[in-house]
Amino acid sequence: MQAYFDESGTHHGSPVVCVAGYLFSEQQALHLDREWAEALRDFGISHFHAVDCAHGKKEFSLLTKQRRTDLLVRLIGIIKRRAEFGVAVTVSETDFGQLDAPGVWGAGGPYVICAAQVLSAVVAWADKFQYRGKISYFFERGHRHQEITNRVIRQFSASPNLESALRYWSHTFEQKKTIRPLQAADLLAYEWTKELIRINVPQNTRRPMRRSLESLLDLTHLQQHFKAEHIQMFADGGFGALVEHTSKFNIVE
Repeated sequence: MQAYFDESGTHHGSPVVCVAGYLFSEQQALHLDREWAEALRDFGISHFHAVDCAHGKKEFSLLTKQRRTDLLVRLIGIIKRRAEFGVAVTVSETDFGQLDAPGVWGAGGPYVICAAQVLSAVVAWADKFQYRGKISYFFERGHRHQEITNRVIRQFSASPNLESALRYWSHTFEQKKTIRPLQAADLLAYEWTKELIRINVPQNTRRPMRRSLESLLDLTHLQQHFKAEHIQMFADGGFGALVEHTSKFNIVE
């Protein structure tokens, strides 16, 4: 199996940080790669970036709003056909600011906690379905917390118990422009960040859920928003504590 993760909301001023992505069988990841490339070619786009698509920026400025919507519908259809399940984890910057955690967890910021928890969601899936094979993990290259995230995952994989729980085979950081399953992860990270912002405005001014996310949720997703007490639990108990916490994941299906 292969798990691909990307982030959203890491820019200054964002109220939440999100890491999200999808688990695929190796064969289905290849099918997604082929179909995704065909869709982008048909619309004259070199690679997908959700925020640019949403706002008609860069390459997407050449597409009308309807054409951008048509592309999004097609890509979401590919994800729903090919992915095993999706996972999205968010952390509030405000809640993270209450964390008392020296060392790697404090230095890594909300991103590292989200990254560790998406791994625990994969563990929850593998345990539920008694998956006994190996899993390769892919993250976007170039993130400012890449070095710390790499160190954390290496620590996990160095523990026989955690390596077994993760079904760990490998982890790498790749360019999103060339690894298309990472572009699928980018789409989910963007949509879930927008959803967290939406549900935290007063109900009388709240817009409906975005149709794109509503369609994505035809596929089973695991979702977790970390509050201050969850973050502290992670700092105190590490990855093992969060594996236990996966029983509290909100399963959206």
